[in-house]
Amino acid sequence: MNPTAALIRTRDGALQLALGTALAVAAIATLGCLAIAQHWTRTVRIQLEIDRCTGRAALELRNHLGSIERSNETLGVLRAAVAASLATGNPGAISAARAATTAAARLQDLELLSWKQRQLRWILGPECRSSPPATALPDLPFRRPPPDLWGERLLQWQSPAPRRFSIRVRRNGRRSESFIFSGADERWSASWSPPK
Repeated sequence: MNPTAALIRTRDGALQLALGTALAVAAIATLGCLAIAQHWTRTVRIQLEIDRCTGRAALELRNHLGSIERSNETLGVLRAAVAASLATGNPGAISAARAATTAAARLQDLELLSWKQRQLRWILGPECRSSPPATALPDLPFRRPPPDLWGERLLQWQSPAPRRFSIRVRRNGRRSESFIFSGADERWSASWSPPK
């Protein structure tokens, strides 16, 4: 006699078969739910990592741009001091003011160089572990005209495009994008674009 047939014929056996089936269905459903939860945990972790990565880069760029704008204001004030010194004819004040404009310009150059180094680390390093690789960090379109009678000149924006940058990263079907822009008040801001 077949043991399964005997199990089904008895009243206790039919109950055991129903409970065994329900237990098997519950175990399979639980494993499926755990697999789905694990998948979503991994997806959320990846999204959070790339959001943080683009956000950090956007804030760094915003800070560099803000620093350049503030130092341009300082350089403008120093150039006015050179002009005032020239008007008074004080040679000591003229040379000191010109030296200050040169120092301020070198600080701006260091700021631009620092951003170039950040771009290089972004390209060469495992930044955001993106696939395909993350878009390159944007260049800063500033140029300094040659010095004039008042010393070093201000950095000038050389792009006809609007004062707006974006940083994009993609990984495992997820994407993140941050924007850096100059608002109506001419101050630099950064924002994050939610994934689509």
